[in-house]
Amino acid sequence: HGTHANPMTLAEAQQMADTYSRNRWQPVVDALTQLQQQSQQQQVVATATPTPTATATATASPTPTASATATPSPTLTPTATATSTATNTPLPLPTNTPAPSGPYAALISTLIGYSQEDHGVEHQTRWKRALAALGWDSGESPMTLQEAKNMRDTYSSSRWQPVVDALTQLQPPTNTPVPTNTPLPTNTPLPPPTNTPVPTNTPVPPPTNTPVPTNTPVPTNTPLPPPTNTPVPTNTPVPQQAYTVPQSLIDTLIGYTKEDYGAEHVKRWKRALTALGHDSGEGAMTLQEAKDMRDQFTPSRWQPVVDALEKLAGN
Repeated sequence: HGTHANPMTLAEAQQMADTYSRNRWQPVVDALTQLQQQSQQQQVVATATPTPTATATATASPTPTASATATPSPTLTPTATATSTATNTPLPLPTNTPAPSGPYAALISTLIGYSQEDHGVEHQTRWKRALAALGWDSGESPMTLQEAKNMRDTYSSSRWQPVVDALTQLQPPTNTPVPTNTPLPTNTPLPPPTNTPVPTNTPVPPPTNTPVPTNTPVPTNTPLPPPTNTPVPTNTPVPQQAYTVPQSLIDTLIGYTKEDYGAEHVKRWKRALTALGHDSGEGAMTLQEAKDMRDQFTPSRWQPVVDALEKLAGN
């Protein structure tokens, strides 16, 4: 197309496809590839079977027209501008630039080469910002991970995907905050239970013996056998061993009295200790009070106290 500019070569079009948007440049690459194939086929035909007219014309009077017939069109022939494909190879670092080091040294070297390609200031700035994101002092602000992903989706994914992978690995891990410990609620003591007096048993009056009527004679024809008196077995009580409160329970309750949950909390456990036979300086707790503590506070703590007091009551 007459644009008054040097024609782009196939190699340059391929470089554009690798550097910029592939979906835009790939049709150009395909078209130039077809034109190059057609040009090569025409050259093979012209070399194999030259026409007599072209030979005679070239011998009799070599005119510009005859020369043009023997020479392919400059539009279809690769020109000297094909040397620009060197931009596909990263340029060497300047002599005053230190060699990259670290796990991303190879990638940084590649990106430095991209930043030196002659594709405009915006092209160079993009790669310098990617270098800054990898820790290389390029004089530009670092590129974010999201920006690198946008570059990958907009330009050459084969160039930008390694940058996306490296920045993903450099992202700091998300720290989960440690939950704040919620203090235990203060146990509210129950009011002392009201002792209900045991009801007095009302004595049962002895039964009145009803005399056997004397008007009914006992038949004498069937004598009754004399009853055999079966002695009532005497139950021999089995001696029971007196219950002793385990020392481990006493030690556990002493530990409860040292907890910093208020004076009422400490006093409750000291009363339980006194009830179990350990002198704590407080009045002894009754079995019913221990059951109330179990129902109101922590059952797993108070149930052993209830069990021990019930066994002591059995003694």
